[in-house]
Amino acid sequence: MFVSFFSYPFLKRLQLQSHIDLAIETPKNPQYVANLKRWSRICAYAVIGLGGLVLLGWVFDIGLFKSILPFWVTMKVNTAIGLTLAAGALLASHRQLKVLTMTGAGLVLALGTITILEYALDLRLGLDQVIWPDDPNPVGTYVPGRMALNAAIAFCSIGIALTYQAFRRYRAAQLWGIITFLIALLGCLGYLFGITAFYGLGQFTEMALHTGIGFILLSLGVLGRYPDRGGMGITVSELAGGATIRRLIGLTLILPTLGCGLVLLGKRAGLYDGEVALVLLSIASVFVLGAVIWWNARTIGAADYQALYDTLTGLPNRLLFRQQLTNALRDAREQSQSLAVFFIDIDCFKKINDTLGHDLGDEVLQLVSRRILAELPEQASLSRWGGDEFTLLLRHPVDRLTCERLAQRLLGVLGLPFDIEPYSCYVSGSIGIAGYPQDGEDAASLMKHADIALHRAKDTGRGSFQFYQGGLEHPTYDLLLLERELHLAVERQEFVLFYQPKLSIKTGKLSGLEALIRWNSPRLGRVSPQEFIALAEENGLIVPIGEWVLYEACRQIRRWQEQGFPPVAVAVNLSARQFLQTNLVQTVRQVLETTQVSPQYLEVEITETVAIQNVELTQVILQELREMGVRIALDDFGMGYSSLAYLKNFPLNALKIDRSFVRDVTTQSKDRAIASVIVALGRGLGMKIVAEGVETAEQMQLLFELDCDEIQGYWLSPARPGEALDEIYERIRICQPLLTINR
Repeated sequence: MFVSFFSYPFLKRLQLQSHIDLAIETPKNPQYVANLKRWSRICAYAVIGLGGLVLLGWVFDIGLFKSILPFWVTMKVNTAIGLTLAAGALLASHRQLKVLTMTGAGLVLALGTITILEYALDLRLGLDQVIWPDDPNPVGTYVPGRMALNAAIAFCSIGIALTYQAFRRYRAAQLWGIITFLIALLGCLGYLFGITAFYGLGQFTEMALHTGIGFILLSLGVLGRYPDRGGMGITVSELAGGATIRRLIGLTLILPTLGCGLVLLGKRAGLYDGEVALVLLSIASVFVLGAVIWWNARTIGAADYQALYDTLTGLPNRLLFRQQLTNALRDAREQSQSLAVFFIDIDCFKKINDTLGHDLGDEVLQLVSRRILAELPEQASLSRWGGDEFTLLLRHPVDRLTCERLAQRLLGVLGLPFDIEPYSCYVSGSIGIAGYPQDGEDAASLMKHADIALHRAKDTGRGSFQFYQGGLEHPTYDLLLLERELHLAVERQEFVLFYQPKLSIKTGKLSGLEALIRWNSPRLGRVSPQEFIALAEENGLIVPIGEWVLYEACRQIRRWQEQGFPPVAVAVNLSARQFLQTNLVQTVRQVLETTQVSPQYLEVEITETVAIQNVELTQVILQELREMGVRIALDDFGMGYSSLAYLKNFPLNALKIDRSFVRDVTTQSKDRAIASVIVALGRGLGMKIVAEGVETAEQMQLLFELDCDEIQGYWLSPARPGEALDEIYERIRICQPLLTINR
């Protein structure tokens, strides 16, 4: 352990910033993380295999399985079962099965605790005999059937480690894993060097060698379960500190072992006594440590610089800036001081790269950084955030007037020409400012609010600065949150379908329903379909959402039929992306076959805008759907850009008059004329006419006079859940006398 003791202070001095020891805030190498997690699972499976092998040895009385080699100490049944339970709990944690992890950890902890009590209080609680009776011919044991005392202690520590791990207390879990590792390592070294005291405590039962190996594997499995969290995070860091730890960790374990072995050999050969051996081991450790430090010192400085500083401008990068801001916030909080964060962006910098080239663009960035640095007070630090963005930390004393004056000076120097032979370039800057504590109390909030203020400055005119104000939230953040929640909603199927009825004016009966999607997000609450459908259309999620709507609508049709309701058609809206999918027809066919719904009870609705995106493809798809028996309606007719020449070639069953023409049909002669023309056009093409957005009896009466076939709207019923179909029928029954009176 001399290498570990001596290396830590020296390596700390070689590090440029202490923040690389903060595992959570350093970038992780995903390959290292994945490899360690894989190693953790392998360790668990190996321990299960070892425990199973020993248990087979006891069941079939195979001495070799119990002790691996005839002259080694036998592993007890209690120990084998405990190792298997602990490994099973470790595997359960990999599968996020918290209950099983806690159960396994609790059993292991109980097993170790009871055994320790038996030793400490000289009790015979019967645990030794519950699982397996005494072995009349034990190998190297003093108390037949009872596990070794150090094995019981190791079970307690590994049980505690697994318990902490289940509650995501990573540092504590890893600490107890290391304790288990040291206990087991001591036992294995005892076998290696022939020191009985290491694997047998006093006159008690001795720990078997394969028991020690099993505990070593378990402890390594615990350490590798969350390698990017807690104290283990530094080992997978992409910074130089992580690389150094990975280089030294092998020597930290191997060098003391080899040193101890050489010392023991020399002492047993009579070459020197114990004190001389200790001196020799110390000298050897220091010598090897010096070589390791020299080797790492050649690369660690350069690696840290590349990891923490921008190579173009020499400024700290965003990683180092975040840590500087975190440290400054901690100091400001302790001393009740203030600070400010500036987000600086070079306006239209892309034009410089596009016209002059990236090399000259890099020169401009270097000059920009020098000009900004020249204007900064001593208590300020500048960083390059990325691209043409810079961040500035202004420490105490800070007030609004100080920030304004500094921002004006920075905008002034950025507006001066940049002479780069043979060009003279002009740029401007925009600045967003957020202050602590009024605009945020942590680094993430301050950076977010400074960025929001920057966007506000750009929106109000480039070459300006803005302070953050509550309520300036940029829509981008809302969209990011909405998009993330929308992805989760698709995975968790948080959507539901509501159904709005369509009524035949002439018969007074239910002629169909339209399926309308609704989303009640656990985090965002009720989200308007206009918001999330547009976003889903943009990012492609509308395809899986649309497919789910098809399946759910057809499943609801099937449920209604099984409940004894009269068969009724349900209309489903198809988005542009969904409609132009090459497998749309196959998807519809598969949905109908899976749900066992007849095609005549499914109606698809498309808008004019969707229909004309690819007229030839639209005609082919609609024809295939029509031949299948699916009904087709053109939704929001009159609001798109379709031509009557296209309209006559589409195999449509119905036209739906947009609600904008129905809303004022009783008061505006133009809307009444448009509705009349659409009805006449549909009649001439042999289609049914459906009026959307009917909210009054007067609108219904006028549409009846215009010879409209069906109506849909709040006058009849709002959209209701699928379980409320009987309520829809009841509403229609109430409306039927009104239909008769108006006629």
